[in-house]
Amino acid sequence: MGVILGTLLQISTGIAINPLMGGICWEALAVLISIISRYSGMPVLPDNVLAAGLLKEIWISRLMEKYYPIAPWLSRAQDFTALVENNTIHLGEIGVDPTVLINNTTYPVPFAERADVPLALSLDYYDTQGVVIRNAEQMQLAYNKLDTVIRQHGHALAKAQSAKAAWNFAPAANGTFTPVFTTKGYPKTSYAAGARLPFSLDRIIAAEQAFDALDIPAGNRVLVLCTQHKQDLLAQDVNLFKGFTDFKNGMVGQLYGFDIYTTSQCPTYNGTTLQKNAYGAATAGTDAVCSFFFVADEVMHARGTMDMFSRLRDPEAKGDIVNFQQRFVALSIRNKYLGAIVDATATASVTNP
Repeated sequence: MGVILGTLLQISTGIAINPLMGGICWEALAVLISIISRYSGMPVLPDNVLAAGLLKEIWISRLMEKYYPIAPWLSRAQDFTALVENNTIHLGEIGVDPTVLINNTTYPVPFAERADVPLALSLDYYDTQGVVIRNAEQMQLAYNKLDTVIRQHGHALAKAQSAKAAWNFAPAANGTFTPVFTTKGYPKTSYAAGARLPFSLDRIIAAEQAFDALDIPAGNRVLVLCTQHKQDLLAQDVNLFKGFTDFKNGMVGQLYGFDIYTTSQCPTYNGTTLQKNAYGAATAGTDAVCSFFFVADEVMHARGTMDMFSRLRDPEAKGDIVNFQQRFVALSIRNKYLGAIVDATATASVTNP
């Protein structure tokens, strides 16, 4: 730093200065600061005054680098991050489509104004709990430790956000634009009363038919299987399931017009009423797992600010305490073109055709 200082002085003043003189001056300043600090008993600069800002900048940068690997199906949603202002997204729900006239003979042609509904979406807060770092100086140098801490916080944030996204992408209940139906079990198989009816390939066909009935264009349909339903398909036909599995970009494969993914974070439904359970609700005996499907153009996600909070040299923790806050939201844009396939149990002995 002293050599750099001497060089800059020579360039700026035009006076021939040996760059090494800058180093001598820098060392003299350090000695002077040490003497003042020793005899006054007070530090000239607060502890970590230079390290704190650098640490925060590095941590946030590296956290963002490692962000989002946990839910590849979430990347299929539209990314509205560019629309975020002050951690809020301002949208407008598009009004009804215009009426189409065929062989019209009445003039003037009638017209109507499209009424859009303004929407303001505030991004949710996601906070990690603090972690104590008792060797702050080494943490700034030992990047293997830094990566470990960052990986834990990044994983925790992404996991919480994808779980909330899965819940938001699944419909609240069966409706005109939100088909919800149940599993039926394997074909040509008998089930006793009370037995669980596994997920079968015909349920994917039923989801395809439901979207076809809504005139949804093919090519952007996504099905997210819960782990139990994935195992059901493997048990039904291992060879068929292996045939369309490629694991590219986290995708299991393509079948019946759906790009298929898997997750362990699917929401649960009330198996009797087929109503989606509240987010974070306590488990109950009526809970039933589901797989969900959606049209990628009808869902969105957006990221807001990422911040790091710290308490340096905490006297109780005997170290530094840090945590992170991320603003994020993932929603259905219009609560349309979502679907779910919910686990069912046989109410009586049944044999599938």
